[in-house]
Amino acid sequence: MTIGRREREENQQLAFSLMMTALGDQAIDTTIFDSDVSPFAESILRTTWEELARGEYVNRIRGAQYRLTPKGLARGIAASGPAKSDAYRERLGKVLAAMKSHVKDATNRKSSTCGPWGRIERARRADLQHHRKPRE
Repeated sequence: MTIGRREREENQQLAFSLMMTALGDQAIDTTIFDSDVSPFAESILRTTWEELARGEYVNRIRGAQYRLTPKGLARGIAASGPAKSDAYRERLGKVLAAMKSHVKDATNRKSSTCGPWGRIERARRADLQHHRKPRE
């Protein structure tokens, strides 16, 4: 039996929705979805899992077990609808702010004048000054 394009797309949407519900706040690299276990076994077609794997939205781990990829996570967020809610946007803003401060801290540590990064930075500056042409 073959199904139409619309039915395939609807089944994919349902798969993403179920995966996002099952994922919750867990990490995508540690969460495995088993297509032979409820709620996936009753709702999601085997061909849907194959299409998701071909599209690189999920990786097949072993047998009927799949793991969501970053591309799949982005699609799942868009498909399941929480990205449109204010609560989701607020949580995302907090995560991005935390990431930004972490990256800034790492950048500042590298450019400080102490430790191994400081020695490298001082050597680089000294080398640049040594090779600088005199001003006329």
